[in-house]
Amino acid sequence: MELDHIIPPPVSFYFQVEFVGPLDIKDMAFMEVSGLTMELETQEIDMGGGHKRVVPVRQKHGNFICKRPLHEVFMSDLSSWVDSVMHQGVNTAIVPCDLIVKLLDAAGNPQCAWYIKGAYPVKWDIAGFDSKKNEVALETIEFAYDTNRRIM
Repeated sequence: MELDHIIPPPVSFYFQVEFVGPLDIKDMAFMEVSGLTMELETQEIDMGGGHKRVVPVRQKHGNFICKRPLHEVFMSDLSSWVDSVMHQGVNTAIVPCDLIVKLLDAAGNPQCAWYIKGAYPVKWDIAGFDSKKNEVALETIEFAYDTNRRIM
């Protein structure tokens, strides 16, 4: 095996999140993202004679969660969309957006990417304030979505 052809695995701290869709949201700089999960639910079927078989039932996934420093005094495009969805709630149709999450190499080239379809905010949270700590105020935005799939 030649050692000069070994490609190191990508690092998880260099990533990018982009909106693809009807809203013009450019402020997608996050400190942390999570929730790119997929799970296949199964059901156990009794086949008789003590034999059981496990079969797939449906795919499910968690919510996509993004953390970032609390935005400045004026609300950003993303903050405005989240605020609008949270205040209108179920009384108004929610405009979903698609997201692309890219894991980048040191030169900024995508190494892996995931397409998240039909995302919309379902939870907004701000980390607690503590006068004894010298930490950046963080907000967390959680998105429900229809599907995610790896595209590269």
